Amino acid sequence: MEIGHLPVAGTFGSISRLSSLQQVRKIFLHINNTNPMLDESGVQFAQVHKDGWEVAFDGMEIYL
Repeated sequence: MEIGHLPVAGTFGSISRLSSLQQVRKIFLHINNTNPMLDESGVQFAQVHKDGWEVAFDGMEIYL
């Protein structure tokens, strides 16, 4: 059995679906270690940041 995940990019991706959020910070977390958005020199990483999102990293602390 496979567990499906929403795509990040594209018309039905999470960035598009959550684009109306007006939060100060939007952070992707619980990311599979093979996800290309984790490569800081990659196109996907740049696109996520261009769209106003951060990518969580090991040891990141978020205070609410």
